[in-house]
Amino acid sequence: MSILTHQLSSADGVHFDLSLTKKPAEPRQPIVLCLPAMGVPARKYSLLAESLNNQGITSAIFEWRGIDTSSVRASRKVNFGYREILSLDLPVAIDFIRQHYPQNPIYLLGHSLGGQLGLLYMSLKPEEISGLIGIASGLPFYKAWEFPTNWGLWFVSKAMRAVALSVGYFPGRKLGFAGREARQLISDWEKSVATGRYYVEGCSHDFESLSGRLNKNAMMITIDDDILAPPASAKNLGKKLTNGQVTYHHLEAKDFEKNSLGHFNWMKEPEPIINRVIEWLSSQQNKK
Repeated sequence: MSILTHQLSSADGVHFDLSLTKKPAEPRQPIVLCLPAMGVPARKYSLLAESLNNQGITSAIFEWRGIDTSSVRASRKVNFGYREILSLDLPVAIDFIRQHYPQNPIYLLGHSLGGQLGLLYMSLKPEEISGLIGIASGLPFYKAWEFPTNWGLWFVSKAMRAVALSVGYFPGRKLGFAGREARQLISDWEKSVATGRYYVEGCSHDFESLSGRLNKNAMMITIDDDILAPPASAKNLGKKLTNGQVTYHHLEAKDFEKNSLGHFNWMKEPEPIINRVIEWLSSQQNKK
């Protein structure tokens, strides 16, 4: 498989890599832009990109600010949140894809936090995105989760925010969850846990209203043994697209050949995910 890596630059000078697979065979063939989970490097999705490529779908893999190939690292002096990703980094990646493939529809495929930010970006720029695919992704509103997980989520989110404010960043690698995350990003995430709504610091847009007006479709895929994105959370995220049609799939052990259940294990065996993605993309293209 041919994967080309391109170094892109945001308006504030931050560099990051965008990996792009083969050129689309047809002008209207969909392109899938993969948005990773919190703290996960883009390279971890190479098998996903290869599986998409084998099915004839071109894909790009986005790198989060502060992770792996990004030119910055979160620290007390270097801080950023959802605003920088939505207004500085993602537009550069989308523009790059659009410049090379102006006629191909772009779909966002987001894993975990990637699905949430994919929804927010699609709300901001509906003319640029044709639809959303969420994998092990959902709204982390604690009140919508079952007891006692709900209070565990609430406590963990408050603790993560407190640690990030104290240290100057969140040392996820040392604590066993996420990566080295900026304190503002953790704060933005914690607000969605506490309220079930998306408030982006430094951004005046009302994302709840914007997403509610979106006439876009989405597919949400959940997986057994995933305590971080259970089906209820995926449905709560999908409910924000009140004018769109949201398709839900839940995968069980019988859908995989290996032990690939949970929030991350599916990345080792993405074929069952890819089969649903290809089927859904075909249905969306047939509607056009």
